[in-house]
Amino acid sequence: MIQKQKILIIGAGFAGVFAAKKLDELLSDQAEITLVSNSPHFEFHANFYRVVADRSPMQACFPLSQIFKETNVNIVTDTIINFNLKNNVAQGLDQSTYHFDYAILGLGSQNAFFGIKGVSNYSHSLRNINEALKLSRHIHDTLQEKSDTNDKSLTEIVIIGGGPTGVELSGELAVHSKKLAKLHDIPEQNIKVRLIEALDRILAFLDPKESEFIKKHLEHLGVDVELNSKVSEEIKTGLTVNNKVIKTTTVVWTSGVKASSRYQDWGFTVAKNGRAAVNKSLQSSNNPKIYIAGDGADVQGTGTAWPAIDQGELAATNIYNSIQKNPQLEYIAKKYPTIIPVGSNWAFVKLENGTTISGKKAWVFRQWHILQFYLKILPISEAVAALKSGGEICSVCQKYNHYDNHLER
Repeated sequence: MIQKQKILIIGAGFAGVFAAKKLDELLSDQAEITLVSNSPHFEFHANFYRVVADRSPMQACFPLSQIFKETNVNIVTDTIINFNLKNNVAQGLDQSTYHFDYAILGLGSQNAFFGIKGVSNYSHSLRNINEALKLSRHIHDTLQEKSDTNDKSLTEIVIIGGGPTGVELSGELAVHSKKLAKLHDIPEQNIKVRLIEALDRILAFLDPKESEFIKKHLEHLGVDVELNSKVSEEIKTGLTVNNKVIKTTTVVWTSGVKASSRYQDWGFTVAKNGRAAVNKSLQSSNNPKIYIAGDGADVQGTGTAWPAIDQGELAATNIYNSIQKNPQLEYIAKKYPTIIPVGSNWAFVKLENGTTISGKKAWVFRQWHILQFYLKILPISEAVAALKSGGEICSVCQKYNHYDNHLER
């Protein structure tokens, strides 16, 4: 009897989940496929900003057991704390040992604070679903306390970083703040959303006219957009920007990310950007039996969801090719639409050919695009249910408590 190949996948982000699905499709009867994640859920980062605005977590968080219920993928909830490049073995926090013949690492990314004093201690961020829920509760608690004490002072929600996450969150909160004001019996003008960007425009990867167009829409929604504004320090009660102090206890950091530091910690060769060095087939330069996919792979196009999916599936295919003695395929970055939702039922879309769409039509395109993704991991009925779950719920209701019980780890 031929011994099955042991394939270890670390990380259940876009790359890891789709690598596992592809491997199950190609090698279900010929391999032992183990997916190790520090969370039992797959998290859809593109909808975290909506969770902050009291939308259902059901549209951003999916149990791995649900995604892989009809597969032979072995799902393990564990944190890998040591990875031996030479001996093909990994060790988990609970002392489990994972031997493998092949591995795919999709470790994702982490915040980069650029050495700014206090930001890592006092800012909120949106790296996972728990952080989104925590920020939502914090905003409610802050406003309720002001309502209870009849405090009429301005409540500032300050978002640092004019990239996609910062723009999406500020636009959503500008709309949501009106509902928050009514819920907590606070005048609308007492809640202010401020977006701070160090560069001279938001969304710097777009054409300047496109960036300005989206900026004007944010301002129409009520967001104060401050460009050429550099944060130098944050304390518990405020933020120093361009040598001026903004009084606030609600700061959200969306300004920078970097590849997981674990690649370097585990001995992988990394580039200056911290991403692991790979060849054109996504094989690690340190060990051809190890593939790197997603935010940690030092290849063109890395950093967003759809390229991570492509890389995960290619890594899986190349493991199959290796076992079958077939040639390795090369990763070629594809172009995908740029989709920036800004506020309620409004978005900006730039298609692969450069054509742009904005407004309600672009929002419908976004929803269709998200549905296509949901259909890749869920049955049709569950995918549609997830899309429809975008309705608002109260952040202090029992449903949130249900998610807290399952998500807080």
